Amino acid sequence: MASNGRGLVYAGVCATLCVMALSGRAGLVDFSANLLAAVEKRWGHESIGRLTVWRRVVRDSQAAAAGGRPEKGHLKLVNGFFNQVPYFTDPVHWGVEDYWATPIEMLGSYGGNCKDVPIVTICAPSVHCTRIV
Repeated sequence: MASNGRGLVYAGVCATLCVMALSGRAGLVDFSANLLAAVEKRWGHESIGRLTVWRRVVRDSQAAAAGGRPEKGHLKLVNGFFNQVPYFTDPVHWGVEDYWATPIEMLGSYGGNCKDVPIVTICAPSVHCTRIV
């Protein structure tokens, strides 16, 4: 049952990040040098490139929202980006029965599954949580 508790923790973190994003205080993609170094050490140099592209997707989404473009386009942009990440079951990818990956883990390891993408989508700036749920 520990995996259910972990999932709830991640869901809570993502909900908090979503609220912060909607209030304009998030900085969801302002990755610190220490975080980037840890990601690179764990998953290799290519993982930094994937985070850089994510940063661009988020900033493009924020710019579109500021420009008054429809919210549906933001969601499509974020989904399109993360749907490129290869699908793996948790036992194959993480070695455990149930694992809720953070967006950084999903991009860093370059793998995820159906429950990891909604976490990213919910946390995406410019997308209102109530319209996804």
